[in-house]
Amino acid sequence: MNGFSIRRLVAIAKKEFIQIKRDKASFVLAFVAPFIMLMLFGYAVKMDVENVNIGILDMAKTQESRELIKKLQNAKYFKPTFFAQNQSEIESGLDSGEIKAALIIPSDFTKLLKQNKSPEVLFIVDGTDPTIAKTVFSSGILTIQNFGERNYFAKPIVDVRTRVKYNPSMKSELFTIPGLMGLIMQNITIILTAFAIVREREKGTMEQLIVTPIKSIELILGKLVPYTFLGLGDFLVALLFGILWFKVPVRGSIFYFLSWEWNLSFARS
Repeated sequence: MNGFSIRRLVAIAKKEFIQIKRDKASFVLAFVAPFIMLMLFGYAVKMDVENVNIGILDMAKTQESRELIKKLQNAKYFKPTFFAQNQSEIESGLDSGEIKAALIIPSDFTKLLKQNKSPEVLFIVDGTDPTIAKTVFSSGILTIQNFGERNYFAKPIVDVRTRVKYNPSMKSELFTIPGLMGLIMQNITIILTAFAIVREREKGTMEQLIVTPIKSIELILGKLVPYTFLGLGDFLVALLFGILWFKVPVRGSIFYFLSWEWNLSFARS
C-alpha cells in the first residue's frame, strides 16, 4: 500500500478549488450565509432586558405618584404601556402577556409620604421566563426604593411588596422543560416522516408508489399519521418525566392540554 503523498493531496485540493469556482451558488453561499447568520443572531437573539412592558395602576393620581411612574419610565428596563383602572385589568394584562410586570400604587401613597411613613406599593412580575423575570424583579425593586432619594426625604421610605406570577420560585426548569416537550414532538413528527419518504426513494419504491392510484396528499398524510402517534407517545413520556423528575407542575385540565398538543402536532406537521 502506498504511503501518504503530498502530490495526491495537492491534486485533490486543486480539483476541489476548481469545483467550487464552477459552482457559483455554493461560492456565493459560503460568504452570504455567515453575513445572514450574523445579522439574524446579532439583532434577533438578545439576552439584554430592555423596554419591558409594564402596567401601571395609579390609585393616588398625585404629583408624587406620577414622579414614581416617570422614574420607572426613565429607567431603561421598563416601558409603561398599560394604564389600568382597576386590579382586574392588571391581572388580565399579565394573563394575556400584554405586560410582563405591573406596579400598583395605593390611594394613600402621597399622604403617607408627607407623614414620613412608608406607603406600600405592589410590584408584580411575570415569572414565566426566569432570565427576564430576575432582572425585572431586581431592577424594579431598586428603582422604586431609590424613589425616596430626593431632597425632602432623608432615606428611601417606599415599602415594596412583590409578587411573582406563574413561576414564583423562578426556576428555569419550569420554563425550558415545557418548551422542550414541543420541540420533541416537532422533531419526531417532522424528521421521522422526512426520513420515511427519503427511505422510499433510496429503496427505489417511490417510483412504484407514483404509478399506483395513490394521490400525493394520501401518501403524505398516510406517512404522517403513524409518526404523529409516535410523537404524541414521546410527548407523554416527556411530560411524565418532566412531572416526576423535574417537578414541573401541571395547572388546569390535563385533557385540554393533551388535545391542544394533539392539534398542534398536526399543525407543525
